[in-house]
This record gives sequence, structure tokens and C-alpha cells, in this order.
Amino acid sequence: MIFNLEKISEETAVGIFISLILLISSGILFIFYFFPDLFLKLEFSKLIILAISFVAPLLALNLIILMFFLTSTSTSYSDSVIFAASAYLSGASFYAGLFSSYLIKLSLFNNIFLILSFDLLLLVVLIFLRSKKLGK
Repeated sequence: MIFNLEKISEETAVGIFISLILLISSGILFIFYFFPDLFLKLEFSKLIILAISFVAPLLALNLIILMFFLTSTSTSYSDSVIFAASAYLSGASFYAGLFSSYLIKLSLFNNIFLILSFDLLLLVVLIFLRSKKLGK
């Protein structure tokens, strides 16, 4: 096995559980808002899988960004902390995009563009913070 489940602390397990709930709920809300007929017709297990598939690309993007920036610092972070942080950022981007879409009635394409813009803003902030830290 790659890792031993007995070595995972309670805080890490709770953080990963909350991260997964955040990702699944944001995906379900995305389906409910943009595809209400599909939301009503799907079984629960298929709805969960579809919700994860909507959020997974954004999670992967944030995971790559955070792994690049957090592993290049002098402080070492565990993989579970990096995963939880990327899940929180993905969920926050998704909810911010959905909330904005709800307020100003954006289309599906514009909402995806807005969510990716939030992630691009995150990338710019991380680059700025990293360059500021390396400049000291």
C-alpha cells in the first residue's frame, strides 16, 4: 500500500472528508442550476459521479498549481494538506461562480469562464506572493 491508514490523524481525515463533501455538493449544485431535468432524472449514485466529474478538472488544476507553489517553498506540506487546500479553493471558486451566475443570470459557458477566471486570479496571487517571498 502507498500509505498506511493507521497513520492518518483525525484532523487529516476530517479535512479530507469535508473537502470531498464540499466538492460533491458544489457539483450537485452546478447540475441543479444548469441541468434541472437531469438532476431530477438521475439516480443518486449517478448524480454523485456526474457531480465529481464536473468538479474534477478544476480540482486537478488547483492541485497542480498548489503542488508547484507549495513544494517550492522551504516549508514542507503533506499531500493531504495540499489536497484539502486545493479542494477548498476549487469549492470556493465553484460556489463563487455559481453565486455570481445566480445573481446576474450567466449562461453555462460564461459561468465556466468565470470559474476559470477565479482560478487564474488565484494563480496570479500565488505568483505574486512567491516572487515577493523570493525577493526577500
